Amino acid sequence: MAPEEREKLLEVLSDLKHDLGKYIRLPFTMLPPGADWDETRTALRHALLETRSGPGGVLSARALWSRFKETAGGRLGAFSGWIALEAAVERALAWEACVEGDGPLPRDDIERDLSAISGGIQKLRLEVAANG
Repeated sequence: MAPEEREKLLEVLSDLKHDLGKYIRLPFTMLPPGADWDETRTALRHALLETRSGPGGVLSARALWSRFKETAGGRLGAFSGWIALEAAVERALAWEACVEGDGPLPRDDIERDLSAISGGIQKLRLEVAANG
């Protein structure tokens, strides 16, 4: 891989770590330890459907991920970390099915799945950086 391409991939991975990896977890970091089901569901809604807001509006986790895949996904398929990251994101996005509804949510499981994205991005970044 050319050094310029590697640097560009590292840059977009850093952006993804900030925009998706950080902000998908943020609503849960702000929840008190004893949050009730409604508070947990609201945090999940914000985490997945209102993940990042800025001058361009509000973007969901799915939109951020889709945009990233269009930009860089095709160039990352050769890295083993890519498969793991895709799986982590899909696990997190699967929680969208629980945004509407009532009843208890497994907060620890949700937090684990949302947090795995940041770790997956970091592992992929390290792999890209080492293979240049």
